[in-house]
Formats: sequence, C-alpha cells, structure tokens
Amino acid sequence: MRSIERGVPSDAEAERSILGAILLNNPICDQAGEVLRREDFFLDSHRRLFEKMITLHAGGSPIDLTTLQGALRDAEEFEQVGGATYIASLIDGVPRTDNVGPYARRVREKALRRRLLTLSNQLTGLLVDNEPELSAIESISREQRDVLEQLQTLSDGASHDVRDRIVSADELMAMQFPEPRYAVEGILQEGANILAGRPKTGKSYFAINISVAVASGGRALGQIPVDQGAVLYLGLEDGLRRLKGRLNAVLNGGKIPSCLHFKTKWKKLDDGGLVDLERWIKRYPETRLIVIDTLKKVRPLERRGARIYDLDYEAVAMLAEFAERYSVSVLIITHTNKREMSALDDPFDSISGSTGLTGAADAMLVLKRERGRCDGVLHITGRDIEERELALKIDSGVGSWSLLGDASDFRMSEQRTRIIEALKSSFEPLGPKEISSKLKIKNDSARQLMRAMALDGQIRADGYGKYAFIDHTHHIDHTHHIDHAITGRCDGNPEIPITGITDSKINQIDGTVMGVIDVIDESSNGKRRTWKNE
Repeated sequence: MRSIERGVPSDAEAERSILGAILLNNPICDQAGEVLRREDFFLDSHRRLFEKMITLHAGGSPIDLTTLQGALRDAEEFEQVGGATYIASLIDGVPRTDNVGPYARRVREKALRRRLLTLSNQLTGLLVDNEPELSAIESISREQRDVLEQLQTLSDGASHDVRDRIVSADELMAMQFPEPRYAVEGILQEGANILAGRPKTGKSYFAINISVAVASGGRALGQIPVDQGAVLYLGLEDGLRRLKGRLNAVLNGGKIPSCLHFKTKWKKLDDGGLVDLERWIKRYPETRLIVIDTLKKVRPLERRGARIYDLDYEAVAMLAEFAERYSVSVLIITHTNKREMSALDDPFDSISGSTGLTGAADAMLVLKRERGRCDGVLHITGRDIEERELALKIDSGVGSWSLLGDASDFRMSEQRTRIIEALKSSFEPLGPKEISSKLKIKNDSARQLMRAMALDGQIRADGYGKYAFIDHTHHIDHTHHIDHAITGRCDGNPEIPITGITDSKINQIDGTVMGVIDVIDESSNGKRRTWKNE
C-alpha cells in the first residue's frame, strides 16, 4: 500500500487568489460564500481572513485593506494572519475577475479530499481495534460515501446547477445570472467559438494575436482592451519551431507573456482530451482562453453507423459544456469549404462540415481574405453576441492583425473602386444590372451606389440608365448652378415635358453639360431624373 508522502491535499495559491479577488471586487464574495465554508481553507490565516470578509460583506461594509485590518485588530487576530504586509500582498499578481468559481471549486475539492483522508484514518484505526463497534464503522462509511458524492458532483461541475431539474417561472424570474464573460469584448464570448477560414487566410496568426493580448492583459487587434488571464494554445498542426516563429513575429520585440502556454499534441476529446482540459483548468483556474488549432485533431473518430452531424455536434457540444462549466472562452479553428461563394451568400454557410458544428457552437466567426491582400473581413454571430462584420488589416511582415472598424464602411469604398474598374475596362457604358452580374452584388445595391457615385462625380450618367468611366486625366470637372428653365431630354425621352427645375449642380465635361439634377415634371411627381443638355 502506498504511504502518504506527498502531504495533505491543499492549494494555498487558489485560496490566496480567492481572498485577493474579493479585495479587488467585493460582490464576488457572494460567489465564494455559496461554495466555501471557513473550514474549507487549509491555512489558518486564510480561514480567519475569509471569515472576516464574509462578516464585513454581510454587514454591508466594504471589504478593503482598511476595513479588513480593522476587523482583524478588533478580533485580536491581526498578527495571526501575517500582519499588514501579508494582507497587502494578497492582491499582488491577482487579476481582477468577476468569477471565482474555478478557484472556489478547487479549494472545496481539496477540503473534501482532506476530509476523506481523515475519515479513512479513523476507519483504519477502528479496523485495527480487536473489537470495533459496527455502528461506528457504518457511520464513518456513510460519511465517506457522502464526501465521495460531493466530490463527484464537484468534478461534474454540477454544484448549484439548476439545469438538471425543472424550475418554475417564478424561480426562473427570481434567478440572478452573471453577465457573459468575454475573452475579447464583442468578438470572443464565454463558450465554444468557431473560427473558420480558408487556408492561408491568417487564422492562426489571428488566434495568436488574440492569445498574446489576453495573456498580457493588453489590447486585442490593437484597439480592444481585455482582462488578463492564462491562455492555452493547442497548435496541433504545427511544430514548436513554427509556433516560435509566429509568436516572435506577433510579439515584434515586445514582452513575452508568462501565462501563455503552447502544446502541439493533445488526445481526442472522447479519449482523454476533455479530461486533460479539465486538469489544465484545475491547475490554472485563472485561464480565460483556450485555442484549439484545429478541431479535426481533437474531434472524436468516426464510429460505424454514426452520422457526421452527430459526430460534429458531439465534439463542439463537449467543448461548449466544458467552457460553460469553467467560464472560459474556447476558440475552435476549422476551415471553410472550397465552394466558390458570392457576396450574396451567408458566410456562415461556408463553414466546413455539417450543421452539427454550427448548431452546437455558442458563436461563429468567419475570416475572409483573398491571398496576397492585406485586408480582410471578420463575420461574427452568436447566442450572446451581436451579429456584425469587422474590417481587419494584417501586417504581413509581423503577422499582426489590427481592427479597422465596421466592415460596411470599408466595403462601400471597395465596391466603389470595383465599379470604377469595371467601367474603366468596358468599351461601352454599363447599367446596374450588368455591374451586379459582374461584381456579384445585389442589383438594388448597384443601382443606388452608381447613382450616388454619379452625384459625387466619380462616374458619368450616360443616359438610358447607363453609366460610364470618367477619365480625369483628360477631362476637367467643373460645376455651376442653374436657376433658369431648360429644355432638353429627360431620362432619354424627349416626350417628357419639363416644367421647371430646382437649383442644382451639374458637370461640364468637354463643354457638354451633363449630370443629374432635380426636375419637376408632370410624370415624375417630383422624383429625381437624369437630364442631358441637347
């Protein structure tokens, strides 16, 4: 039988993290109080500190260095906990957090194991007695079973979990839930987040950028402030040499974050991989982000008779439940399919695999970038996240992604450029329908955009609903005001009588007045019409 040589089960750092977190964020005292009791702390000094924090919080007093030291002095326990120096050190290196659940569960688990060890010693003492009382043995055995059940419940993450029972509407409305936590506000939420994109679009660099920001407590994508926490990056398609090169490029001479960890091998989720993730969380309860690059490497192997949908759903659902249990963000990297998609298609339909992947995910991100281009678009949607599209830019020299802003603003500029290029390469004027077909954009969008471009002088309205490229290297664009009646051709139809016009600017190109003005005629009901001077 193995002798006890490794000491009593305890985790002083987790205990210290709980006390420090409460000092930094008083409301989470309620979270800790739901899981822990005074005696769950192993160190006597931590027991005294926790007890005073609970008392102060219950009395409505703030918990800070001053009030805590005062409460300890009143109880003549100030020196027993290590004095002012130790109390002040509790917040050193402890990140501000809204969730102490992982720390509290770890401390509670150690306390239950200590209790189980004590009961086992008591039972051993009784059994070596020549005449042990059966009632005493039964009493200890019952308590052992109770402790084991609590350990199992804690291991399953089911403590205070209402999901396994039916709740009334009254109970539901009375419940208080914490706000969803984000590894990156508005982009990576607590839960399972799928990041998909074609090969070589920069998905791994994107993930490393985010990982460095979270591990450093800096700014993600150069703009979004993030809370610091540990990060586990599973680079399962890369070796350490390649990971080092990418990390070195992203850091670009910056400080190496000490709580960013890499691993290049991991078990399948159903073959010990999920258990290993739980072990990691228990060892590093301050973890905020886990990156899995890629899903295929940890996805359960196909089983005979199992549908692809079921296998996909099972893999992501396992990670989603794990992420919810430990309040972390899991970023799962995968690919998009090879089918050519137009701008009209839903980008999330391009995620490779069955709908089981997207059905089980809490959020989905699709990164689009053409090879050789430095800009890209990140499409985002999720259960607790607003659907949005962000414009990104990558510095290919250092692999650093940065946020430019809302993609619609940049897409408008890009579409205008594409329309100008299409008209420039055409031997004749083109209408919105032809541009829509060439550029794979909606016909209504093309019509509105080309009309606006003509007003801005970027392209020329050429009559009959057509538009032409303006060569600014040969033509000079002038404007003037017209405030008198004009006879001419309206929308290319000389039969439409013009009875008046509003003051408007029109272009003079090569001496020919041409442009778009506001006209009032009998058939237009005041609508804007194209007018060309005869």
